[in-house]
Amino acid sequence: MHLWPTRTVRESWKQSSMAKIDRTISKMRSQKRAEAALKQNLLENQGKSPGPTLLNKDESCLCALWKDFLFLATCCCCFGDSEHGF
Repeated sequence: MHLWPTRTVRESWKQSSMAKIDRTISKMRSQKRAEAALKQNLLENQGKSPGPTLLNKDESCLCALWKDFLFLATCCCCFGDSEHGF
C-alpha cells in the first residue's frame, strides 16, 4: 500500500487547495476593503450629524418612562407566570 498517491493526484490536489486558498484570501481582502470603506464613510458622516439623542424633542421624560413601563409589563405577562400558560 502506497503512502502517497500518484503524482498526478498529488498535483491536482495541490492545485485545487491552492485555488481554494487564493479564493479565501481574495474574499478576506475584499471584506477588509469593504469594512474600511464603511468605517471611512461612518467617520465622514459622524462629523455632519449632531449625534444620537436619548429622547425625541417632542417626547417628554414622562412619556419615555410610560413606554418603558408598558414594555416591562408586557414582557412580565408573557414570561412571568408559567403555570397559567401565558
